[in-house]
Amino acid sequence: TSSSRNSIKKWPIMRGLYTREHISILSVDSSNNTVTEEYSHCLPQLTKAEINDETKKRTFLENLVKFSPTEENKENLEIFELQLKNALNHIVSERIEIATDKRKNVFEAISLDKDRFHASEYQNRIIVFSDLRDNFSSQLKIGTDIFDKIEAFYSKYPIDMLGSTVFMYGADTGYGDQLSAIQLGFTHYMQKSAGVLSSLAPTLSPQQNSAVTSTVKFNGSFSAADSKGGVMLLVHTNNENKVLAGGVKMSSGDQHFWVNLHTDGICDSQMCKLTGDVVDNVPYLIDPPFFRKGDKLKIDIEGGIGSGEIVAVGNENFENYTDQARYNFAFQ
Repeated sequence: TSSSRNSIKKWPIMRGLYTREHISILSVDSSNNTVTEEYSHCLPQLTKAEINDETKKRTFLENLVKFSPTEENKENLEIFELQLKNALNHIVSERIEIATDKRKNVFEAISLDKDRFHASEYQNRIIVFSDLRDNFSSQLKIGTDIFDKIEAFYSKYPIDMLGSTVFMYGADTGYGDQLSAIQLGFTHYMQKSAGVLSSLAPTLSPQQNSAVTSTVKFNGSFSAADSKGGVMLLVHTNNENKVLAGGVKMSSGDQHFWVNLHTDGICDSQMCKLTGDVVDNVPYLIDPPFFRKGDKLKIDIEGGIGSGEIVAVGNENFENYTDQARYNFAFQ
């Protein structure tokens, strides 16, 4: 953490975690970008059905000498929360005051530690605590060329977040209106990094605990007017193969963007039937963008082979073309 305040200790640790969801606590030395793993474990929580099954399996003797499954579950959760709090307390106790112009931005450290967030079999939620009083964030102001600053920053500190969702909190309230400029900048940075900046604010936004049981990925290509490139569809599903979240990573040359989607459909490792729409303009700081909020998605894959498209929601076409703007996908 690069913050000098104690509000990190007020993080509602247990809120939003799902049964056996894995959590890692990392500290960042903002003077040199050293990342230290303070704690890494999964939430040792049993579902009601699992507790009932375990209770039925217990013998009379086991009931005499052991805590009940309900009591064991409660004790495991209490130990888990205590260990998490101890890890956070250790981070706070070890913090060092550093002048703003000497402090590095937290995304520099994440870039150097990029492999940690690139595993495609997971749905990563990354919660960042920082007051953003660092030598880069402080340069992002309304009326300045935020786009050029973020492009230069990304060229030095690229990341492939592979659809990770990022929540940032702890931002210094003293930033005032400048905080909106910082949010604009890092929204664009996250899109280029194939991630989603869900929130950036002084306080942590509410967390959801969707029961993601599988991550499905299909690779292919796209074509649009005179542009071609690679596309990766990445969706997260529950145990009934219903899609809970997802998006597409678009790549052309050295340009990469994550297109976050509201989706409805079912997918598994060989099949995907999906409809949806684009959540935000992509890129966020370019007008006109490549994709607009509300553009429509359709995917149809069988046996690992299929096609799809994202079509402009309005009467819009590519420059020098008269047909409606459309990105065509081919998966194989």
